[in-house]
Amino acid sequence: GFNQGPSRRQQRPQQTDEDGFTTIVGRGSSRNLSSSNRGSNYSNRNVPQPRTPPPPTPPPPAATASASAPPPAASSSAAASEMPPALDKDKLERRLENMRKEFMQDPRNTEELLLSMQELRGTPNAGLTLVQQYADKIIDCSADEIKHIVTMEKILYEKGKLDKEDVQNGLMDAVEFSESSVYDCPRIYEYLGDILSMFLYLEAIDIAWLCEQCEKTKVTEESKAPIEIVKNVMEQTKTKYGSEVVTSIFGDSADKMAALLGNDNWNSIASSILG
Repeated sequence: GFNQGPSRRQQRPQQTDEDGFTTIVGRGSSRNLSSSNRGSNYSNRNVPQPRTPPPPTPPPPAATASASAPPPAASSSAAASEMPPALDKDKLERRLENMRKEFMQDPRNTEELLLSMQELRGTPNAGLTLVQQYADKIIDCSADEIKHIVTMEKILYEKGKLDKEDVQNGLMDAVEFSESSVYDCPRIYEYLGDILSMFLYLEAIDIAWLCEQCEKTKVTEESKAPIEIVKNVMEQTKTKYGSEVVTSIFGDSADKMAALLGNDNWNSIASSILG
């Protein structure tokens, strides 16, 4: 009779091909369950294909205003191209000497003077070099040339082309070594008085700076440089700017002046100039 027990289905071996698809192995033949075979088995069926999604919408263009503006690199490059090239030491000194001579020929042409200084803004320490170079010229200059130097530097300082550091650092050596220049330039203290009184009036220097520099001239106890410098600065200040100005600057500095010059010397100068 027939076996009434449950029928047992024989499990067929399976294997995986190199693409990762499963293959069932039958007797004498194999049945591939890959997507390509599945596709061929259903070739007679009209299977709908998925729709291709539309391409993404590109982002909107940048604003017109920003598009028309130059890139930052171009702007900085343009700014750099406007800066005059730096001059070397020799060229700078020649240019400063030419400026001085041109101003002497036409002292009313202040625009040319300011333009010439503007052209030196790309050269480091141009203002300091100007003050130093003109101070060194004192021993070789006439009184008229000194007046033009004073006028030039006054204009440049008032127009912001020189600063306090240029003035103070540029004049230190001229004050410190003034006594050694007396033989070459007997009017050295008068010329220094003209220059220093102007900058003192403009507040580019002050009494503290003046005392500090004059102190350096005391190479010996017999040195007369501090007395001569202070006296000439005070006389020039009074002559050019009036008694009230010289009194306002020096009147409150009696202690500093007495410490620098000695009581007797200061009292003598103060009584003759301040009254």
